[in-house]
Amino acid sequence: MSDGPEKIVFIINPISGTRAKHNIPELIRKMIDTRKYDPEIRFTEGRGHARELALRMAERGVPYVVAVGGDGTVNEVASGLRGSETALGIIPLGSGNGLARDLHIPLEPRRAIKVLNEPVVKPIDYGLANDRPFFSTCGFGFDAYVGWIFEKSGQRGFLSYSWAFVRAVFSYRHRAYSFLADGSGFTEEAVLVTIANSSQFGYNARVAPTASLQDGKLNLVIVKQIPLFRAPSLILRLFTRMLDKSKYVRSIPFSSLQIRRTRKGLSHLDGDCVVMGEEIVIEVVPAGLKVMAGPERSHPEWRSLFDL
Repeated sequence: MSDGPEKIVFIINPISGTRAKHNIPELIRKMIDTRKYDPEIRFTEGRGHARELALRMAERGVPYVVAVGGDGTVNEVASGLRGSETALGIIPLGSGNGLARDLHIPLEPRRAIKVLNEPVVKPIDYGLANDRPFFSTCGFGFDAYVGWIFEKSGQRGFLSYSWAFVRAVFSYRHRAYSFLADGSGFTEEAVLVTIANSSQFGYNARVAPTASLQDGKLNLVIVKQIPLFRAPSLILRLFTRMLDKSKYVRSIPFSSLQIRRTRKGLSHLDGDCVVMGEEIVIEVVPAGLKVMAGPERSHPEWRSLFDL
């Protein structure tokens, strides 16, 4: 145990997320517990810089590094810290904030800093898609298409995401996929193919309600083609922790997965859109990242009003 304050580095992406960050450094200096921490603030200068900074801090043996920004910033910082003894903290300033929500980190910056002052430090799993890391979700169908529309819009926030979602509902078509999950093969016509490490996309939209960050597995979630009039009730299930109870949804925990599709296409890693090929190999890295989480809290039980 250190005799004095331990180093904590804040990596701030000044252009990510939905909220201004000009007051964040002052807030950090005001609220961080300097009896416990010796804070340092660094700003990113472009795509990939957050990962470089995080990797450098991990190599220096810095105990704590905090990502300040959206899901893309969190992915970059976590990518630099994975496999090290440095713990990831988050001050979530993005749109969805899926990993932060599952780690019980408040979305309000002051409250998020309070969590950093008394964190629950623990290891979590993460995933690899063709060797590219993701920490919350990745996807190869409808969710990637929504992310592409959302990204192209140049707007952030729940309303912009909702509009992207509605546009995708009326324009996206299902695709054929072949799967080999832990040695078991099958094919499926699917609208959505999501790999979930955490339970949600963000916004409390829980695509894999039973997913755990610490079970050594990922969840394959397949949504089959549904009649359009069923879409509202499926969306309700998404926000009430009942999606996996739908007859149109298949959810499979796995350790290794191979996906084959007829052509390359849009994919996403923690919300960031990329193009991947016809074959995708998914692996889980158990307990591969240390995080600074908030205290767990109980959740209400929800019941769907619709019998899908």
